[in-house]
Amino acid sequence: MQAFFPGPFGGEAIADSIFGDYNPGGKLTCTFPKTTGQLEFNFPTHPGANVEKGGKNPPSLTGILLPFGFGLSYTNFEYANLRMAPAQVTANQDVAITFDITNKGAYDGDEIPQLDVHQIVSSTITWEQSLRGFQSGISVRTAKGSVQESTGHRDAAL
Repeated sequence: MQAFFPGPFGGEAIADSIFGDYNPGGKLTCTFPKTTGQLEFNFPTHPGANVEKGGKNPPSLTGILLPFGFGLSYTNFEYANLRMAPAQVTANQDVAITFDITNKGAYDGDEIPQLDVHQIVSSTITWEQSLRGFQSGISVRTAKGSVQESTGHRDAAL
C-alpha cells in the first residue's frame, strides 16, 4: 500500500484498509519503473521505448513495475458491453463511449474507469497509450452500473 502524504488520520485509514474495514479504490498518479537504473523513465512512452534489447540489462529488469492508473481492491470489477456512438466517426465529431461495470466481488467498492486511446495508424510515432478521460467516484456498491464517457475530437488528435 502506498500513501503519499496521508495527513493526520492517515495511519487510521491505512490500518482500516489493511484489516479489511475499508476497501481502498485509489489509482496511482505516477508510473514506477522496475529498477533505479531505468531513470530517467519516460511516460507516456513510444512503442518499445522501455524495453532494452541486447543491452547490459536482461529484459526482466526493464519495463514498468506499476503503470499510471494501477490500483488494487478487495473486490473485482468486470467491464462489458462497450458501445461507441456514432459507430462511424468523421472529422470534428465528438464520440460517446458507454459500458457496463459489474462488481463481481463480495465487497462494496469504488472504481475509477479510465479511457485510454492508442492510434494504430498514424503519420508520426504516437504514445503506447494516452489517458483521454476518466470518471472518479463511481461507486459500484450494487451488482451493476453503467458509465458514459464523452470524448471530443480534439482528444484523439496528435
